[in-house]
Amino acid sequence: HDATVSGIKTFLLINASIIESENLNKEYATEIVELFGKNNKKIQLFDISMHTLASNLTSSINPGQLALKRAVNGEKNFVLRKLDYGSLCFISELIEHNKHSLVITTVYDATHIDTQRKEQYLTFLRVGIFGLLFVVILALLISSKFIAPLRKLMKTVSIISNGDYSKRAEIIGKDELGELAQQFNTMADKIQQNIEQLRNEAEVKQRFIDNLTHELRTPMTSVIGYADLLYKSEYDKELFKKSLKYIADEGKRLQKLTERLTDIYIYNNCKLELVELDINEIINRALKILSPVIDNKSIDITVKIEENYFLVDADMMLEVVCNLLQNAINASQYGSNIEIGSRIYKTKRCIYIKDYGCGMSQSELKKILEAFYRVDKSRSRKHGGMGLGVSISKHILDMHRAELSYESELGKGTLVRIVFK
Repeated sequence: HDATVSGIKTFLLINASIIESENLNKEYATEIVELFGKNNKKIQLFDISMHTLASNLTSSINPGQLALKRAVNGEKNFVLRKLDYGSLCFISELIEHNKHSLVITTVYDATHIDTQRKEQYLTFLRVGIFGLLFVVILALLISSKFIAPLRKLMKTVSIISNGDYSKRAEIIGKDELGELAQQFNTMADKIQQNIEQLRNEAEVKQRFIDNLTHELRTPMTSVIGYADLLYKSEYDKELFKKSLKYIADEGKRLQKLTERLTDIYIYNNCKLELVELDINEIINRALKILSPVIDNKSIDITVKIEENYFLVDADMMLEVVCNLLQNAINASQYGSNIEIGSRIYKTKRCIYIKDYGCGMSQSELKKILEAFYRVDKSRSRKHGGMGLGVSISKHILDMHRAELSYESELGKGTLVRIVFK
């Protein structure tokens, strides 16, 4: 375009003396188009009124009034016109010579440009589609890497929520998800421990209710009833009356004790009534309660008191001493000896009971504090109890801030201490 405009300007300059009138303008406009429109160049010439002076286009199409007006105002402009057979590009520019002004428009076939642009659009579209697919696939791969562990964790949560507390999350890697799985497993461990502890406690309480209620409450109800009946009967012997009253009192004491033990094991709300007591009183009451059993086996009891006063709950400590003394009696042979008393043991005050009976092995000593455990499995409940004595004693002593200490040897006897902290 620029070369054509420069050539036309030169032609006008050379022929300036000839160009004088409108007719010559049209004549020379046609000559200019023929001269510079060779080699398939398309040229259009317009006057400043936007009338066509000359054109070598086969059609009457032009850049349009707006484009010609801009050219007349001295603005070089480009117009792309789409036709049925292709696209044409019009470049319009104003040429001024003396008193004459022309608008020259060069026309170029722009079909290839339009085709190229369409191809570029298609290329961009293909690249965009492939790029989008790549991003989607990459996003799916990346998300699956993060979502898969989360789905596994959610599955584990669902399994645990359905009651399988042994299930644990799989730990993959050391990133945030791995740390989350680790924390979840730690939480699951604690939950499982708490649930197992609750189950164990529930089993212990249920066993306590089933056995203690059957073993103590029912027979004591009968004892109290018969004792009250005998007490109210017409008997003349004062000693007989006194003995029956003692049976009734002890039956009521055991009934009260059963209720307090139930509060301790089931409701955990029993409060001790701690007072400073002479341990002689508790030991003498225990010997009096167990005197029929002691006399029946002709056992010699030796009492040695070095420390008199202990801060205890009278009824609860009496139950502990009775339980331990009963075990010593059960383990002793006919005519044996049992020593009971109080002393200092490793700078701490203690109550002790020592028998010279059958004794226990080391493996049995480890289980002696378990509820319902009996050293002699063949011993009946009638003679040996149901195995609650030591376990109940330990629970009561825990409330007293005291502990049981055992020393025993098979065939030589057992020494049990209640050590106060």
